[in-house]
Amino acid sequence: MESLSKSALNKLDNFSPVYDEQWKYTNVNQFDKFDFNKIAVFSDLKISNSLLEHLKLEDALEKNINNCQNIVNEVIPNDKNKFILYNTAHFKAGDYFYLRSGSIADKPIYIKNIIDKNESNSFYNKRFFFHFDKNSSATIVLDESHNFKALSNIVYEFYLEENSNIELIINSNKPQTTQILNLGAKINKNACLKIFPIDISGELIKNNYFINLEKSNSEFHYNSLNLLNDSNYIDNYIEVNHNSKNTLSQINQKNILQDKSRGVFYSKSTIKENSSNSQAHQHNNNLILSQNSMVHSNPQLMIYNDDVECSHGSTTGKIDDDALFYLRSRGINLDNAKQILLNAFLNDIIDNIKNEEISLNIKEQTNLWINNYVNKK
Repeated sequence: MESLSKSALNKLDNFSPVYDEQWKYTNVNQFDKFDFNKIAVFSDLKISNSLLEHLKLEDALEKNINNCQNIVNEVIPNDKNKFILYNTAHFKAGDYFYLRSGSIADKPIYIKNIIDKNESNSFYNKRFFFHFDKNSSATIVLDESHNFKALSNIVYEFYLEENSNIELIINSNKPQTTQILNLGAKINKNACLKIFPIDISGELIKNNYFINLEKSNSEFHYNSLNLLNDSNYIDNYIEVNHNSKNTLSQINQKNILQDKSRGVFYSKSTIKENSSNSQAHQHNNNLILSQNSMVHSNPQLMIYNDDVECSHGSTTGKIDDDALFYLRSRGINLDNAKQILLNAFLNDIIDNIKNEEISLNIKEQTNLWINNYVNKK
């Protein structure tokens, strides 16, 4: 781990990034409040299932568990932004997770990230590495919810070996948090990663996803919800590289914004020359509930092969007046009609979660947010 830190510090000395895409809508200087020399936030993890093996990252690297020295810090692209390098240079604790070859998790694996309240201007700087061996399968729920002021700089790395099948739900409700999250994934032959980032409120959230479909028949599915109120700001940047033939990516983001909140959806899928018979689809739908809220939507496709199937689209609008009228004509009052339409808008995403218990839990959280919106009015 010490060698990783020194390498990152050396790169930082000569780092001169061009933030023309990843930070197009969000000023990187807003995160100057991070004091990278003052790390005073600690955390603990509660893991519901021992099938997912867990070690301190430092121990895993020292013993080269499952040859992890060759893949840790190789999944996340270190040249993308300085916060990845800061994380590598300064993280004092990290976690290594491993799912053995052929392991099938019959029940969801819950990981509760318990963060101690931090001092002023200090921050939570953590690295998580997930290694899924061949023919493994699991649904994993990362619970990252708290209600105190926090600064966090988190890096997730996901390495999926051949024929692995992983569903990841990131359940985040951090209304007072300023966060940088960088998530990288390498997905190998016949492997599939499905992620569901559920962000319910956040003071200033910048999520960056860097996905590489490395081998043939690899898949990536992104289904995300952002619920923003007050002065919340959430920016999602998703970069997918199709590096082999017969690869598939599906990106679907839905946002509901009210008050003075701001949202960003920027998705870029690149299909390389050698990636024939691949598919890339991007969809973003936004509901604006206030004249003072705003969203930026920028789906992009970079296609360097003719034998592909691609699509992208974006819509932004308010609650459909005709649908409201129809429901009210059936005897449903205005508040209940709004709740029905907002829940229907979100459930298109939530219903893709295959576990009913998780799906119902997410619906309860989103319904609570919707109820608060209706009651405010």
